[in-house]
Parts: sequence; structure tokens; C-alpha cells
Amino acid sequence: MNARKTMWIALLVMLAVVLVPAAFTYAEGCECCECEVCCVLTQGFWKNHPEEWPVDSLEIGFVSYSKEDLINILKKPVKGNGLISLLHQFIAAKLNYAACGKQVCWLETALRNVDFLIEDKGGLYGYAPPKVTSYWTTFFSDFNEGRFGGWPSCDDGDKDGGDMAAPASAPTASSVFTFSVFK
Repeated sequence: MNARKTMWIALLVMLAVVLVPAAFTYAEGCECCECEVCCVLTQGFWKNHPEEWPVDSLEIGFVSYSKEDLINILKKPVKGNGLISLLHQFIAAKLNYAACGKQVCWLETALRNVDFLIEDKGGLYGYAPPKVTSYWTTFFSDFNEGRFGGWPSCDDGDKDGGDMAAPASAPTASSVFTFSVFK
């Protein structure tokens, strides 16, 4: 390949790295706020207490699934499928967010961006190696277990944990782009 073609390809790649993550900004209509907080519950709680679900369906990877479908995924063993591990935590995070009923931009954005990753990997019944999903699985596991400041576990009895500030490790749009496109 000649130097001129190499230069154009490098320029296009740089533009893609700069412009594509801009599409993964805050969810449309999201107005950031510092509000009262809600407590969170683990994926094990949601799996074993479907009567407590605040909704009868969830949108996962931009497809709507019934409570029955989602409970089946929560009960499905991971068996080396990183996408199933991520879905366990992701479903719980969406249920925690729905139960809260308040708009929180950093969380809404993280959820929306992971919807892109799940869609890219085949949805509820797809596959992804654990190395592709481990960052997000850990992120949502920490959230669901009350390890984010201001989002306590309901098991702690602290239902008023403070402000809904983004955690220090809140994901960025470019991290979604990196995890879903380059892996």
C-alpha cells in the first residue's frame, strides 16, 4: 500500500474514533440531576422475587422481552458465556433503575450504551467471550451490590444514601465503542 493510501486510512480511522463515540452521548432527553437516591437489589433477589418486579417487561439490546424470558435468562448458567454473565447484572440494573423511578444520566447512558453491546453480540440468546463483557459485568455488579456512592444496597437498610452522583469509574462513551467494536 502506498504512503498516500496509508495516510487516508489513518485519517479515516482517527475521524471514526473521534466522531463515532459522539453518538454515544447522554441518552436523549436526559437532564442530569443530583437527586435523592434509591437503594438497589442484587440479581439474585430479582431472580427469586419476580413478584417484586416494577415492570412486566424490559428492553434489552433494543428488543422488548417478557418477565418470563428475563427470569429464564437470570436462571441460565453462565457456562463461559460472558454475555449471559453480563445479562444477569444488566437485567438487575435495569430493574433497580425502573424501581427507582428517577432519571439519572450517567446510569441511563451506561444502560443505553450496553444495549448496543448486547445487540451487537446477538441479544438475549447471543454469545460473547468473558473478556469482552467483563468490564460492564463488574460495573453493573458493583452497582447492584450497592458499591457506588449514594446507591446503597437495600439489604443495608439505608434507603436514603445521598446524591446520585456518578461513580469515579463511570463508563465513557468511548469505552463502549472500544469494547463493542474493537474486541
